[in-house]
Amino acid sequence: MKTSRIFFTLFVTLFTFNSVSFAQKSKAENAVKAYYTALDAADVAGFNKIAAANFMLTAPISPTPFNTESWKMLAMGFKQAFPDMKHEVIDWFADGNKVAVKGLFSGTNTGSLQGNPPSGKKAILPFSALVELDNNGKIASMNVQFDNASFMKQLMPDMMSTDQIKQNIYKAYESLSKRDYATFKTLCTADFTEYTAGPEPIKGVDNCLEAYKMYFSAAPDMTFEVKNITIDGNRAIVEVNTTGTNTGMVMGMLPATGKMVKTMDVDFLTFDEQGKATSHRTANPNEFFTQIGYGSLANPNVGVVMAAYGEFGKGNLDGLLTYLDDNITWDASESPLMRMCKGKAETRQFIMDIPKFVNFQKFEPARFIADGDDVVVLLNVDLTKTSDNKSYSVHPIHHFTLKNGKVVSFKETIDTYQPMAMTTSKK
Repeated sequence: MKTSRIFFTLFVTLFTFNSVSFAQKSKAENAVKAYYTALDAADVAGFNKIAAANFMLTAPISPTPFNTESWKMLAMGFKQAFPDMKHEVIDWFADGNKVAVKGLFSGTNTGSLQGNPPSGKKAILPFSALVELDNNGKIASMNVQFDNASFMKQLMPDMMSTDQIKQNIYKAYESLSKRDYATFKTLCTADFTEYTAGPEPIKGVDNCLEAYKMYFSAAPDMTFEVKNITIDGNRAIVEVNTTGTNTGMVMGMLPATGKMVKTMDVDFLTFDEQGKATSHRTANPNEFFTQIGYGSLANPNVGVVMAAYGEFGKGNLDGLLTYLDDNITWDASESPLMRMCKGKAETRQFIMDIPKFVNFQKFEPARFIADGDDVVVLLNVDLTKTSDNKSYSVHPIHHFTLKNGKVVSFKETIDTYQPMAMTTSKK
C-alpha cells in the first residue's frame, strides 16, 4: 500500500512537471513564430503583442543593441529592401525561459538598403538566435547571429573581370592622348570626380573634361603611356608616363615657357561594378607645373587667386567677391582711384568704380610667387586713363594674403618713381 502511494505520488509529480514543460514549450514556440511572422510583415502591432517593454535585440549589423523603437525602424527598412523576405525556422529548442532557434533567411533586394540602390539579387542566409522570455511569456531579449559579410557579398552586383577593367583603363588614357573625349565619357560615370585639378574636387564628367581641355591647351602634344596597372577591389593603381611641351597658355592666363615635360607618376582610380571610372587623383599633381617653371601653382592659395582673376576677367563681380573675406582690407592707394577699402561692401564699390577712371585693353597676370598664405602676382597691363584719355602700359604688383582659402588683404603697388610709358594717344 505504501509502495503504491509512492508510485502514485511520483506519477502525479512527473505528470505535473511534463504538463508545465509542455506549456512552457508551447508558449515559447508561439512567441518565436509570432516574432518572425511580425518581422517578415513589418507588423508593428503584432510585434508589440509579443515584445516585453524592455525588449533588446543584438545583431552583427549594429554595434549597439536595438530597443523597441529602433527595432521598428529596422523591420521597416528590411521590408522595404526585401519585400518578399522570409525567416524560416528550421529547428528550435526551449529550456525554461530560453529558446534556441536555427533558421534560414531568404529575400530579394528590390528596394533601397541603408541608402544603397537595390541590387536585384536574392540572398539566402542561415541564422541562429537565442531568445529569452519574461515571466509573461513575452520576448525580453534576442541575440541573433549570422555571417554579415556573406550577406553583403550576396547583394553586390556582378563585377567586371580584372582584365576587362584594365582594358577600360588603357582605353581611357589612350582616348585622352587622342583628345577623343566622347570615348572617354563612355568609360566614366556621370558623377566622375577629379581630385587633382584644384583646391576643390571637380564633380561631373563634363566639368572634368573642361578642366582637362584647359590642361591640354598648355601642352597640345601631351600624351600618356600606361606602364602598369594594379587592381585592388574597386580601386586601381596606374603607373603612367606623361610627355608634352608647354607651348600654350597655362591655366588660361600665364604665358608659355616652351619647356618640355616628362613625368613618371602614379594615378589612383576608383570604378563601379560595370568597370566605369568614378574618380581620379594623382600622387604628384604639381610635377607638370614644376617642370615648366610655374612651381608656385602648387600652392593652393594660388588657385584661389587665379580663380578670382578669372571672375574679374569675366566681369563677374559676385563671383569675384566669393573669394574675399568679409573683413578684407583692400589697399589700392597707388591706383588711379587712390582708395583704401575695408570689407566687401567698400571693395565691391571700388571695383564697380574702376571704369570711371581706367579702361583695360590688357590685364595679364604674368607671374605668381607664393609662400604660405602670401601670393604675389606680377602683371602686364595696358590701360587708358579717363582723365587724359591716353593709353599706358604699366606693371603693377599685387600682394594677396589668404586665410582659410579666402583673401583677407590685398595691396596694389605701382612704381610711381618712373613715369609710365605712354604707348598711344587717343584723339
